[in-house]
Amino acid sequence: MERRLAAILAADVVGYSRLMEQDEADTFLRLQAHRKELFEPEIDKHYGRIFKLMGDGLLAEFASVVDAVECAVALQLGLAERNKGQSDSRRIDVRIGVNLGDVIVEGEDRHGEGVNIAARLQQLAAPGGVCLSGDAYRQVKNKVDATFEDLGEKRVKNISEPVRVYRIALMLAERPYVNDGSIATPGLELALERGRESYGRRAWLEAYQSLSLANQTTRLAGEDLELLAMSSYLIGRDDDYIGALDRAHHAYLDSGEGIRAARCAFWLGLRLAFRGQSGHSTGWFGRAQRLLEREKHDCVEQGYLLLPIAEQRLAAGDYEAANTAAARAIGIGNHFEDHDLIACARHLQGRALILQRRVDAGLALLDETMVAVIAGELSPIMTGLIYCSVIEACQQVYALGRAHEWTSALAQWCEEQPEMVAFTGVCRVHRAEIMQLHGAWVDAIEEAQRACERCQRVNQQAAAAALYQQAEVHRLRGEIAAAEEAYRSAGEWGWESQPGLALLRMAQGRSDAAVAAIRRVVRATTEPLQRTRLLPAYVEIMLAVGEIEEARGACRELEEIAASFQTDVLGAMAAHAQGAVELAEGNAQAALSALRRAWQVWQRLEVPYLAARVRMLIGLACHALGDHERGELELDAARAAFEQLGATSDVASIDSRAQVDRRLKPTGHRA
Repeated sequence: MERRLAAILAADVVGYSRLMEQDEADTFLRLQAHRKELFEPEIDKHYGRIFKLMGDGLLAEFASVVDAVECAVALQLGLAERNKGQSDSRRIDVRIGVNLGDVIVEGEDRHGEGVNIAARLQQLAAPGGVCLSGDAYRQVKNKVDATFEDLGEKRVKNISEPVRVYRIALMLAERPYVNDGSIATPGLELALERGRESYGRRAWLEAYQSLSLANQTTRLAGEDLELLAMSSYLIGRDDDYIGALDRAHHAYLDSGEGIRAARCAFWLGLRLAFRGQSGHSTGWFGRAQRLLEREKHDCVEQGYLLLPIAEQRLAAGDYEAANTAAARAIGIGNHFEDHDLIACARHLQGRALILQRRVDAGLALLDETMVAVIAGELSPIMTGLIYCSVIEACQQVYALGRAHEWTSALAQWCEEQPEMVAFTGVCRVHRAEIMQLHGAWVDAIEEAQRACERCQRVNQQAAAAALYQQAEVHRLRGEIAAAEEAYRSAGEWGWESQPGLALLRMAQGRSDAAVAAIRRVVRATTEPLQRTRLLPAYVEIMLAVGEIEEARGACRELEEIAASFQTDVLGAMAAHAQGAVELAEGNAQAALSALRRAWQVWQRLEVPYLAARVRMLIGLACHALGDHERGELELDAARAAFEQLGATSDVASIDSRAQVDRRLKPTGHRA
């Protein structure tokens, strides 16, 4: 008899017999629709499996109690939305119980106390509510963004020991009834008041729950729908964000507030653009523009509509036009004293200057933008968007110190808002990248794993980046199978797994595959800064297969890009590549000069792996020049650094070279 620990969700329809008596056929059809359109997709989305269906309920199994509880909340939210506008005779409410316990496995079915307790908890829940056991609560209390109410120990049928019961304080799902069964107005007013208050103190989940409750029972004004939309976005419910913002847009249209409707249309267009839905995005931006053209006076929204134009010009490589559009937006923002618009437009100017190779001027504008961000002058969503964009821009030009500084600030901002889901996963990806760079590889993998868990449901691109980051560290540590799996997963999520995968193929001895992959991606990439992420690997692979002329060409290009952007890191990357090529061509003295320049930068920036890689080449160059004692000192230092990092492949490479040297050198000469 197989037993295992599982999270069990039990759901049961309230007043099933009454509903069937009133209209059996209609009730049956509506239950079937709820099951097919809500319950089954939502349970599957949360990695659960229905193992028993009853006429008035179901039982589902989850490997994770966090998934089970989040699914329970999502089901009640979805059902409340579907019930909106229905009469009491047509509403279908459910109670849900969640337990973590031991179950007996019998084919596809599950039995035992773990299942029984879940069913009893369901009976204790209010209509539209969720109850969970103490065992489940202990697993989720710091992992699920929800408020829990301790109901104490309860004796339940056929369970010998009392069960500790907790109620999720949703309010949003539990209707405030009065005697005649209608919705109580005081409950509505309280929910709306709580939603606004929670939003004000950045309790995003509470705001979402309370505003959702109010939205179920009445038609909210545009202002409150905007609060609901922003709360939805910040807790990672992207579809709810778009739906609420769409309703806010139409609420403003109905009340004759065209400018505020245009503002909603802008945010809808922006979010859809981020999701890659260019047609829908362009349509909303066009609608916003048309609404503003009807107005007889200037407004700040005209400046907001310049932002996507600036972004489009940046993407097209027309940096001067992007700068011009951003400058116009700043002028409008200054006129209307709109901090969000000013900050976003100024950071776009900074990015345009960087891409025009005016790096210092561009970084200065990004720094100025971050002053407003750090001071808390911006709205929550704009704050998060600018954090992410500025960090990405700093990484793009290898401004590693700034990237580290702003990532630390982003992490602190996220920690101050424990209910926030948006931006937290992206923050962890950035932190993982910085940890890897500075040699904290174990921490980097753990942080990337947490980023992937956080992002996989709300930001697939960030989740893919986190998988790639995991793959990179696994490769450097010589964990070939784990790296292969992570690169594959990142690719499935749409991430370009190069140049890491090509370097992995070299480590596997599959040089033909490595050469084909790196040539393909280098030829397909045209933007200079994007090419700098590929060219060092291209040089390394071409040297390894003896294609020295190709390596030399890539090295020259890297040098030209570094000279035009004039940053220390790009200069070190170019010097590193130059040293490797010179050494392969037999010019050890020229190699030493370039390699020492690169080593000084990596040492100063505390990038231990790249510093050790350069030091290994310095050791080989010293040997080539006949200074075997210095060469051994450099190789020993590089080996010690690799060993400390856990770079097993590099340790093996140095040991292999030493064995070859011992066979080739005269007896008595120290290898």
